[in-house]
Amino acid sequence: MVYTSYMQIREMLAQDIEGYIECSARIWETMREHLPEEFVERNLNWLRREGAKDSWVNVLNDPSWIVLVAEEGDLIVGVAQGRVDWGRLSHLGFLGVDRVYRGRGIGRALLERFMDGSRELGAEKISLETSPTLKPAVRLYAEAGFMPEGFLRRHRLGVDMIVYSKFV
Repeated sequence: MVYTSYMQIREMLAQDIEGYIECSARIWETMREHLPEEFVERNLNWLRREGAKDSWVNVLNDPSWIVLVAEEGDLIVGVAQGRVDWGRLSHLGFLGVDRVYRGRGIGRALLERFMDGSRELGAEKISLETSPTLKPAVRLYAEAGFMPEGFLRRHRLGVDMIVYSKFV
């Protein structure tokens, strides 16, 4: 790993929810350079919706979910979340690192920890989707051994997505 000794990757706790939401919002704000405005706004609105904190409490109480934070000092600077379903398939729903902290191996560390957690929960395969416009994400997944399985053209709000997966 290439991050500082102050960096910690760990499971999210209930007291982290506000910091998780704030970090996720900062990450989504930087996506405006790569994704359509409506796509970014809808994700930001979902993060900030009424009842969002209560929803995350429910997620944290569900053992099929893996929710991780990268923390430097008291600041959450990266996040990852997804879940393992009954069919032994894990789905990575979101992984991101605050712009200031990118390029230090934090995304890779979050991904590795997510893969470990997926295996621990019995997953045999991990899947995810990402936009081909997010070049660092595409590179991260390829370097971690994920293989493209499909291309979803104008999939959600007109955004193309690549489906990646990896057997674990």
